[in-house]
Amino acid sequence: LWDDTDETVALFIAADGNKKICIEELQSRQALTFTRGVGFTEDLATGASGKAMLAFTPSSRENPEFEDVRRTGICVSEGEIIEGAVAIAAPVFDRDGSVKGSVCIFGPAVRLADARRGECIDRVKQASEAISYALGYTPAVNRLAAE
Repeated sequence: LWDDTDETVALFIAADGNKKICIEELQSRQALTFTRGVGFTEDLATGASGKAMLAFTPSSRENPEFEDVRRTGICVSEGEIIEGAVAIAAPVFDRDGSVKGSVCIFGPAVRLADARRGECIDRVKQASEAISYALGYTPAVNRLAAE
């Protein structure tokens, strides 16, 4: 994902119930870049990386804010954490179909716009599917996403 997009890539997990923590990050090689760093912690409800996880938790099942995320498997936020930044995130599932984290890219809005945004969305989806598959996930297991 990092090589394909040349943007900052991060892997997040949920922590302490309502928080997310960055457990891995590869910073973009571009001159204009955004980074939050390993250990960055914030509310799950803030930013694409947390919302991508929240959308697939039983407690958010009735929340209309997450309908698009559940339908598309992707969450995009603009300027929510860093002004001028765009984040594109997708959930990561385990073999039981439970959301375990999210994979995310982020970079400047000027680079993550128009057709390039669509390409990056596809790459993030592919990465989340590959990571989930490595954890034993099969799409038929995730009942919440199908409902």
